Amino acid sequence: MPIHYKEVIIYDMGRSSNFSIIDLRDGFYQILMSLCDVPYTAVSTPSSMLWEWLVMPQGFSNTPATFNRMVTAKFRVFRDFTPSYFDDIYVHSCSSGAQSDCYVHHGHLRQVLEVLRASVLNTKLTKCVFGVDEILVLGDLMGVNGCRYDPEKIQPISDWPVPPPSRTFVTGLALRPTSANTRAISRSLLSRCVTYSPRMLLGSEVPCVRKPSTA
Repeated sequence: MPIHYKEVIIYDMGRSSNFSIIDLRDGFYQILMSLCDVPYTAVSTPSSMLWEWLVMPQGFSNTPATFNRMVTAKFRVFRDFTPSYFDDIYVHSCSSGAQSDCYVHHGHLRQVLEVLRASVLNTKLTKCVFGVDEILVLGDLMGVNGCRYDPEKIQPISDWPVPPPSRTFVTGLALRPTSANTRAISRSLLSRCVTYSPRMLLGSEVPCVRKPSTA
């Protein structure tokens, strides 16, 4: 089963206003190995002991695809409001008719948690977030106002210093103050340092494009 695209997950959240994240604890280890496959997981330790994995270990062939297929199959019926990416389960909701977004989101969370309980899938509460207006989705912040970059990841770009004007360039202008068009040329070149900061901000901001309403 193919891995979900980040762009598709963010696009589906475009009209939502209430978000939650559920993180599965020790993802791969929640899948039991088939008894006939347990001997193939045997490893030998320096103490000459033989160990076998009873749960699906990391690093084996097709383990990511197996885990992703399991999570996707569990929440297939809720795919309209519960996309997933490996061990991260996203729940997003919007208002529906007379029902507020909080009321709808509460119902969505109840359905998702019931599936987790029935499937005996454990979560890591310290990494879960419930009922907020903005969440971190695969490196980007998705919220009521659309998608934007994570400030921590673009901090080096935002803090990039403005390059000082070349000393040789300034000295050259002082030596030839009466040349033709000197004032216009110098104003154009020196203004580039002033417009440098706004241009750097353009690289740290993303246009917020929301999913169009079909109502």
